[in-house]
Amino acid sequence: MFNRSVFCLRKATLPILFLLAAPPCAAQHAAHTHGKAELNLVVGEDHQIVAELIVPAGSVYGFEHAARNPLEVARKEAGLNKLKAALASMLVLHRKAGCAVTVLGEVEEQAHPHHDHGHAHARHDRGGHSKTHETDHHNVMVHWTLQCGSTLRDQQLTVNWREVLPDIHQITVVLLTPDRQERLDLHKSGTVIRL
Repeated sequence: MFNRSVFCLRKATLPILFLLAAPPCAAQHAAHTHGKAELNLVVGEDHQIVAELIVPAGSVYGFEHAARNPLEVARKEAGLNKLKAALASMLVLHRKAGCAVTVLGEVEEQAHPHHDHGHAHARHDRGGHSKTHETDHHNVMVHWTLQCGSTLRDQQLTVNWREVLPDIHQITVVLLTPDRQERLDLHKSGTVIRL
C-alpha cells in the first residue's frame, strides 16, 4: 500500500506535478479497507498544500456499489456534497495563514475488486436462479488545495474528520514537504501534524 503511494508522491516535486501525477497513481492505491482512509498532502514552497483524500464510499454515503435507484442517487449526492462542504474544516492551520480552499475537479469514485475471503457470494432471486454478487467496492477520492498568504514552514495542521466521516477510525497520512517525507497513522480526529 505505502510503497506505491510514496512512489507516486516522489514524482511530485511541486504540487502542480502532484496533480498531474495523481490520476495514474490513483489506480495503484491499496485495496479498499473499511474504517480506514488515506490522506496525501504535498506542501509546496509556494504557500500551497495539495490534498488528496481516499475514503470508502460507504463512509461517505452509506453504500459501496453504483447507485441503483433514485433514493441511492440522492443519498450519494447528499454525502458527496457534505464531504465537499467539510473540506475547509478538515485541514486547519494553527496560525493564521490566510488560506483559501479550492476543490480541484469533481469528486471521483473508483472501484476496487472485492475479494471473496473464502465464502460464497451467490444470491438467489425468487425463481431460485443464482445471481452473482457485485464484485466491486467503491472508494471516493477528492483533491483540493489550500493556497495560503504566508509561509507554511513550521505550521501546525490539525486533521479533523470525525464530524463528516464518523465511520473512519484511522487515516493514513503521507506528507511530502520541501524538507521531508513522512507517513503517519492517525487514530484520533483532531490530531496535529507539524508541516
